[in-house]
Amino acid sequence: MSSSPVCGGSVSTDGSNKSPTTIQDEASRQSTDSPVLHKHSAKGSKKITVACEYCRTHHRKCNGANPCSNCTEKNMECIFIAGRKRGPKNDALKKMKSEMDALRDDIESIKQSEQNWKRRYCEVASSSPDVCTADINLQMFIHNNNNNPNEEERVLKRKKFAPSKGELQSTLGNEQSFVLSSMINDFVSIYETYIHPSHPLLPSSNYTSLLPEIISLVIKNEKSDVCSSFYIYSLLSNGALSTGNKKLAIEFFERARVHAGDVFDVVDTRVGCGFSMLAYYQLCTGDVTKSVTYANIAKSIAENMNLHQSHLHMNSILGVAFVSNNYEERMKLFQIMSNSKYTADLVFCLAGQVITEVKFKESPNWTLLIDMLLRALKIQSEAELKLFHKPGDKILLEVLVFAALIMTLRKANFKYLAYDYCKKLLNLAADTQFNYLCVGVTCCALEAAAEVLIEQRQEAELNQILMILEKLSVKYELCVAVLQGVKDRIREYQYQQRQLMVNLNVRVHERAGNYSDLNSIIHEQYAPQPMHGGVNVSEHFLYN
Repeated sequence: MSSSPVCGGSVSTDGSNKSPTTIQDEASRQSTDSPVLHKHSAKGSKKITVACEYCRTHHRKCNGANPCSNCTEKNMECIFIAGRKRGPKNDALKKMKSEMDALRDDIESIKQSEQNWKRRYCEVASSSPDVCTADINLQMFIHNNNNNPNEEERVLKRKKFAPSKGELQSTLGNEQSFVLSSMINDFVSIYETYIHPSHPLLPSSNYTSLLPEIISLVIKNEKSDVCSSFYIYSLLSNGALSTGNKKLAIEFFERARVHAGDVFDVVDTRVGCGFSMLAYYQLCTGDVTKSVTYANIAKSIAENMNLHQSHLHMNSILGVAFVSNNYEERMKLFQIMSNSKYTADLVFCLAGQVITEVKFKESPNWTLLIDMLLRALKIQSEAELKLFHKPGDKILLEVLVFAALIMTLRKANFKYLAYDYCKKLLNLAADTQFNYLCVGVTCCALEAAAEVLIEQRQEAELNQILMILEKLSVKYELCVAVLQGVKDRIREYQYQQRQLMVNLNVRVHERAGNYSDLNSIIHEQYAPQPMHGGVNVSEHFLYN
């Protein structure tokens, strides 16, 4: 009897008689002792498909036994590692598919829930004036265009809230309180992300969690804490305006104005933030004079509290510096901003100084102004990694610097370069974030770009500017005024072009000695033209 060492045992090669049980035991032991699968070739030889770790590492031929001949010879432990199947198992695929289906269902459910919430939000928000407001004569405030800051202060001090029944309605439910707090949170998120990303709005971090309770207490009993009442109403007015509900925004704004007279001399962070919010509200409505008045009050409160260079102080400085009609005041405030520890404020400072020089001076040093803007772009680029931690940081500063560049290059007679930056601005405007930026910065940039596009006769880009302004005009009266100004500028340019053509035709006919059809030429040039939306910017009407 001869034997061969296969799988750590011996297998008989002769024809000796063995019982079926013995044969099955040996076959079972062979299959369990060795992980090697033997395939028989056509000639009957065995092919080893798996080698032990030692043979595989040292590139030796393994006989597939356990232990194999090489490991036995070297007196080493013979180790076989089972090979892995390629690709995922069927069970894993099924599990992955089921998880993806469940995730898809969850996403659809979340989308549907979000749509339902938005619909419910709008329904409750639109009905809240009946619950939260009393009988106030709003017209006496709406048409008050007082330009005297001192008189404005006296009005604030004198005006008191006097509802007909002597008390506010206190039927605000939990649902409406939650809706109003959500409105504030949404606006605060927009403000701190896109309007002034470097300077938070809330006076303390715990305000967010306490908002529903604070709003409920404010609505039920405003006199319990006039500072909180004033601050909450200033937030609600901006929150309602950001949703496009102008009627509700006016209601809340008038409430805030009423409390402004009570807290005018109170040195409190909430009061300062409230006046800063009223300044932004007035800017959105196009009342620049009152916006400056409120921003100056907020600035004075911050300085009286020794909160120099604080978020409140920098917010109020920005609110005055970019909209003031006083050259010296603007430059003084921009000088204060140059000492800020925030990189964004440095960019605001450089761009603001350039815009001020272009607006107030006829012939400034154009080279110096362009160098300042290039420096602003460099600061912005170098600080990008550590500065742009919010989505609105980058786009806000880019829009501001582009606005300053467009204004400067146009006035310096580099009009084609200005046109290039107009196209870059329109690329930024295609981003949905553009609609949430500070209204003052947005309008400044769009107005400057419109001037260049009119002069360069770029009809397509000019139509884009008009469409953007019309979209923003739904919420903001400032955009309505800017849109009207652009349309007036287009009409003025159209008139100038027709005047030039008439004069040219007159000179041509005078030289030719032909006066017979002079009246028809003049009538043709000055005939009424069809307009679309109040203004026609078609190429034929503009340039023929």
